Amino acid sequence: MNPDTHIHDIAPNINVVLNRDGKIIPNELDAAFRRNNRLHIVEWKTRQFKGTGEDTPGAEALYKLDTLGDLMGGLKARACLKP
Repeated sequence: MNPDTHIHDIAPNINVVLNRDGKIIPNELDAAFRRNNRLHIVEWKTRQFKGTGEDTPGAEALYKLDTLGDLMGGLKARACLKP
């Protein structure tokens, strides 16, 4: 049996609202889709991220993607940052 190689449920510009300990946290995803029953989240950025370290905008974008992937799709979710 071959795995499903088709992309399903493509959705651009998704607004997600998370409730973390009573605090409402709004987020916007550039795109998301499902492939092989796995959630894929895509974030596009039009800027170049300079600098290194945990307090940079690039690190913040990656942290956001990692957190949303875990919360929404679990361990098998995939997130992609596309500059």
